[in-house]
Amino acid sequence: MTYVIAEPCIDVVDRACVDECPVDCIYEGKRSLYIHPDECIDCGACEPVCPVQAIFYQDDLPSNWSDHLADNARFFETPLRGRNLPLGSPGGAAKTGPTGIDTPEGTDGMRVLVDRLAPCGVTCERAQVELWLKVVASVPELRGVVSVGRHQNQPRTGTPTAQEGM
Repeated sequence: MTYVIAEPCIDVVDRACVDECPVDCIYEGKRSLYIHPDECIDCGACEPVCPVQAIFYQDDLPSNWSDHLADNARFFETPLRGRNLPLGSPGGAAKTGPTGIDTPEGTDGMRVLVDRLAPCGVTCERAQVELWLKVVASVPELRGVVSVGRHQNQPRTGTPTAQEGM
């Protein structure tokens, strides 16, 4: 079990929890902080000092923020954008310093939302396409990661898809 940093931390990154953590397991991304699930000793010292109440014990994580459990783990298990290898378990955040990078879901889950709404080759409803286009236009981190256009292997259909645009 571990503690998890959820949505209220996004764009706040207060760091009071980092200073309180006795094992240095809270790492800094660009817009959020992440607790290393293997390095956390479940002491709970971080939870009461968080000014935005973003830290929860895994079992107490509100269901509307449940995706942050996987997001915290993914920060260490998968290569972050621009890196060849995952962070893994470096043995303390001080060794790495601020990464300046979040998991794709660290940007308010928008990449997950885009992938769910518009997987390549799947036709979407017009409202979903409109939302997808707004997401891409409004999230700078998605520019260059996703593009509006028809996939080369996707036939044009009568219903617009998120890949085709509108």
